[in-house]
Amino acid sequence: MFRFAAVVNTSIGILVFVVLQFFGGQAIRLFFNSSESQVFRIAVDGLHIYTFVFLINGLNVLITTYFTALGNAKNSIIIAALRGPVFVLVGVTVLAKFLGINGVWAAIPLAELLTLGVALILLILTRRKTPGFIHGDIRRK
Repeated sequence: MFRFAAVVNTSIGILVFVVLQFFGGQAIRLFFNSSESQVFRIAVDGLHIYTFVFLINGLNVLITTYFTALGNAKNSIIIAALRGPVFVLVGVTVLAKFLGINGVWAAIPLAELLTLGVALILLILTRRKTPGFIHGDIRRK
């Protein structure tokens, strides 16, 4: 079931990413009177950077939820903290210095990517301790 959920999450993420990459300007135009304004341009450029988050964040939420279901609150909290205040604040601070406004937009996708790396490591370590837990074949006593 975990793998199925991961495939569905990833598929939806890819779909949202593609739609917003190609039609994000039209969506943003709903909030602006003119597509000629500088703010509109910043929003469109930012959306093209930010949409990468949709390729990753569903897996982070899935893994967090999975750890919660296993009763492993520690790993859930670690993932939630990393994808929230920890990596985002570090990303905004560091990336903004080097990339300006684009760094601010890129901070959240980068935070999600770094969090996914940690989450996958935690998932692998948990799997080693609990063989078969991803396949749903844990036998109850």
